[in-house]
Amino acid sequence: MSIVFFCSHCGARFEIGEQAAGKVGRCKRCGEKITVPPPAAVAAAAPARAPAAAVSEGGGPAWLAQVTSQVALAPLTMEGMPGLRKPKPKATPMDDDLGDSKPYAVVETWKVPATDIVPGGSRAAGEVKIAWRGWWGTIQKLFRRLNEFAYLLSVPFLILLLIGATMHNRGLALLGGEAVVLLNIGRVLTGLANILAVPFREGPATGLLFLFPPYTIKYMIDHWKRLKRPTQRVVTPLLTIGAVILAFTFLPSLSGGSDAKAEARPKSVILGR
Repeated sequence: MSIVFFCSHCGARFEIGEQAAGKVGRCKRCGEKITVPPPAAVAAAAPARAPAAAVSEGGGPAWLAQVTSQVALAPLTMEGMPGLRKPKPKATPMDDDLGDSKPYAVVETWKVPATDIVPGGSRAAGEVKIAWRGWWGTIQKLFRRLNEFAYLLSVPFLILLLIGATMHNRGLALLGGEAVVLLNIGRVLTGLANILAVPFREGPATGLLFLFPPYTIKYMIDHWKRLKRPTQRVVTPLLTIGAVILAFTFLPSLSGGSDAKAEARPKSVILGR
């Protein structure tokens, strides 16, 4: 046997087994807490059927009692009426039974929580260390910009060197070669300064130890990813300087060998008769 009852708040109809009598639940439609009534209460709430008799209590005919409807009607709700729509009720909030029903206070001043130091780990960086790293980072950017500027400035002089070598104009090639060598020497110096700024950025002790060759090699191996680009800014201008020196050493049009051969040739003298 099932128990049929209605929500006291929204009038929703429920039909469940009689073993759930007395239990408390929530209405699936409005979220109101409801208690499942016992079967006896539901039966008592239903109107009793009038006994069939030949003559009614008022003295009327017996057929009048037979045709009178004895069906109990449920209350008509807004949801059940055709043509009417009711907005869906909001979701039922969770029961606030966790003991934390006090209003939340807004924190006026917020501070960075202290960082716990892990055993064997490094301490949190202080303001002085952050300022030190930022200063050396600015120096690294400055030397990098100078290196790039010297590279861009050496490009037209390198073209001038190639034009002089092609036209066998040693003076023009010599002007371009000297400018290229001087600018690339500046690139080497700025590249070395950029490499030196990397260990000094970690701290003065690390930077001073980097000046000693055994530790320099070890540091470069351990931190090669950070030193790869600064090292390329030193190696590239060194290769450029070496290429210019080799060009002026072995190319006859630049080394002056062709002029020496021309001077060494014997001049023909036409003697008069």
